[in-house]
Amino acid sequence: MWGWLGIRSTRRDSSVNQPAGTAIGFFNLLEPKDLMVRDYVLVSQFFPNSVNLAIEAVPKCRVLFLYCDIEPSGRLAGSVLSLRDAVKESGAQLVVVGSETSMKTLMSPEFGRSIAAEYEGPASIILAINRNEAAFLAFLLQIFQKMLKGSPLTRAWVDLAPQGPPADRVGLGAICFSPRSRSAVADAAQSASFTPLSELLQGSMPNLTKTQATAVANSPVSGIPGTQTWQQLFDETMAKSAHVAAAGQLYYCGKAVLDGREVSTRTLAIEIARATDGKFITFDQTEISQATNAIDFSSYGPALNRTLEKIGYKCG
Repeated sequence: MWGWLGIRSTRRDSSVNQPAGTAIGFFNLLEPKDLMVRDYVLVSQFFPNSVNLAIEAVPKCRVLFLYCDIEPSGRLAGSVLSLRDAVKESGAQLVVVGSETSMKTLMSPEFGRSIAAEYEGPASIILAINRNEAAFLAFLLQIFQKMLKGSPLTRAWVDLAPQGPPADRVGLGAICFSPRSRSAVADAAQSASFTPLSELLQGSMPNLTKTQATAVANSPVSGIPGTQTWQQLFDETMAKSAHVAAAGQLYYCGKAVLDGREVSTRTLAIEIARATDGKFITFDQTEISQATNAIDFSSYGPALNRTLEKIGYKCG
């Protein structure tokens, strides 16, 4: 049967049909074409008779390798097409932008919004940030091999590039945007569990008793409009945090250079998540709980201190 990549494999999967068009397509908008040609030759060696090099139009395929400069708006430089257009025209389930995407584009809020808009369809998108010569393609080929054995893209990615500290075990830099269904997001938001506010306060303040922490949680937030309690404020924050996965998940691997300094692609991923109004996250559900539980009450410092003093807790 045909595997997820549209390449013949020995794995039987009745839910996957033989795809229309080529399994792997290449489309280039850059001059010179050296980078695309090198990748085309290597990929063709691994998957003979499954690769097509398109000249004039985006090919119909399951996996699209795209070589272009992406503008902050999401438009492909030198073309009337946007990244979204290329994804739709190819019908691909996976799009690999093999040319390095500039840091200026990646850090642009406009680009973040354009990427978020891609997620009406099922395609995942991989962006090269720092190819580190042959490391990027080698990484992709390892992912493809795992996928041919039945592993989903995101599982293969995480197996090869574990998410979370310590990150950046390899020198290349790449980010993967993977769509999530709305129902899966809603389920994740509803099932997310968070540490109670009273426990959070106890963990961050020495000598605060359980009774005192509960009293703080049930006290009104003085000096802030409205009659909400600290617990209500906390719940509102949690509700907002639970919807950060509105469109998809963002996976990362390696390092990149930003303003002359080496940074992790995890850092870039978080910035992109912010630029897309929280439509992408870099965490699994356990990490979501840990991240959103670590609420910074510093902006409410004076109000929180007044509440603590009222219940008899001496602020250091």
